[in-house]
Amino acid sequence: MNEGRRGGPESKTAAVSRFWRDERLPFIEAREVQDGRKVCYARHFHETFSVGVISGGQSTYLNQAVREPVGAGALVVMNPGDVHACNPIHDQPWSYRMLHVDTRWLASLQHELGLNANRGYHPFATLLTTEPGLYAAFHRFYDVLTGREVEPLRKHGAAVTFFAQLQQRLNPFAAAPRQANPRIERAADFISDNCTQPLKLEDICQAAELSASYLIRAFKKRYGMTPHAYLVNRRVQFARARLKRGHGIAEVAHEAGFADQAHLQRAFKQLLATTPGQYRGAR
Repeated sequence: MNEGRRGGPESKTAAVSRFWRDERLPFIEAREVQDGRKVCYARHFHETFSVGVISGGQSTYLNQAVREPVGAGALVVMNPGDVHACNPIHDQPWSYRMLHVDTRWLASLQHELGLNANRGYHPFATLLTTEPGLYAAFHRFYDVLTGREVEPLRKHGAAVTFFAQLQQRLNPFAAAPRQANPRIERAADFISDNCTQPLKLEDICQAAELSASYLIRAFKKRYGMTPHAYLVNRRVQFARARLKRGHGIAEVAHEAGFADQAHLQRAFKQLLATTPGQYRGAR
C-alpha cells in the first residue's frame, strides 16, 4: 500500500491522510482521511469517476444540485467533471474513504454489463445513498484493494465485482443529459486543451465566439465555476497526473502553467486538501 510519508513539514497532513496506488492496477487510486477537520476543499472536479463513503462523523456534501449533510453510512458519487466539495461541519470530526477510477476503464465495464457502447461513459444519476449493503460492499472492497498481502489478481477481480454491483444498485439509465450549450462546451474544451498556457479572457471568447459577459455568466451556470477557476482546476489535474508519475514538483509547477512552486502548492492544497509533496511522495 502506498502511504503518505511520515515526518517532515507535511507530517501533520500525512498523519490524517493516506493514499494508495499500485502501478499494476493503474486504473484506480484510493485515499483515506482519518481526521477531516483539517481537510477542506474548494469547489473542484476530477477527470476520473469518484466514489466514497463517510466512515465517521459528519460533513456537508455539495455536488451539482445536491447539498446535504452526510454522516457515517453515506456513499457519495461524483461523475467525471462534476463540480463538488465536501467539508466539515463546525469543526466536527469526520473521516472518509475515497476511490478515483479511470473513466475509460469504468466505461468499458459498463459496456460489458450491457450499456450502449456508442455513448461512452454513462453518468450516474444517484449522487448520494445510504443503502447499507452498498456501503458495506465499499468497505470490503477498499480493504481488499489496499491490503498489503493481497495479490493484484484478487484486487482486480474485486474491483470488477464492486463496480458491477455499484452499476446494478445505482442504475445510471435515469441520468438526464445536461442541457447542451455547444459554445460554452467549446470554451471549456479550449481551456482544457491550452490549460498550461497563459490564457487571456479574449482568447477564450474568440475560441467560443462569445462575448465576455455572456461567457462568464453561462460558463458558471454550466460548470459551477468561472473560466479562471476552471483553468486552475485543469492545471491542478495536469499537475496531479505528472506528480503521480514521479516528476519533480518545481518541474511540474512550470509545466502546468503556475507562476512558481508556491503557486502550485496553494492551488493543489485548496482543491485536493493535500500538498504536492505528500501526493508525489506516497509510498
